[in-house]
Amino acid sequence: MVNAGAPYAVVLAVLAMVRRSPLWAALDALGFFAAYVGGYYLALAAQHGRAAVDRHYALVWLLVALVACPTGAAAITWARARPGVLRAVVFAVPASAAAAEVLTGRMWGMGNLLAPVVLTADLLVAAGYVLVLPRGLRTRVVAAVLVVPGTIAFVALTQHLTATGAFWRYVY
Repeated sequence: MVNAGAPYAVVLAVLAMVRRSPLWAALDALGFFAAYVGGYYLALAAQHGRAAVDRHYALVWLLVALVACPTGAAAITWARARPGVLRAVVFAVPASAAAAEVLTGRMWGMGNLLAPVVLTADLLVAAGYVLVLPRGLRTRVVAAVLVVPGTIAFVALTQHLTATGAFWRYVY
């Protein structure tokens, strides 16, 4: 579950809802996600031994936790402050990524019994980012409209990275 998008997106949304300052939301996200990813790999090493932890894989996810998550928390907190078209783009990006994960079925066929739960969570996250987080009807409508091309772009990117093998080498 550490590499599923929904837990990250939900925490970023909650931080944006409780923090008024993008800086504080970013600092909260930095601390939370560093502990989240670090704790996951420490538990994996404790349970299966240090050899079970791929250091490259752990480093990639730690970089995501240290860079992308604080940036996302700050952007979402900024976007929640007022309605606006540019702010709708901030909400459309995570919603599009969640919708693309559902459409590509990344979790399906992996023998994961939690796949339906993860995909349902992704749908709820996408809906929340478009319908709940934005302020103002116009911002919600623009975000919802932007989800369509955003999802197509994320699906195309995922398919390209999977076809070239880069998806598995660099993302996972």
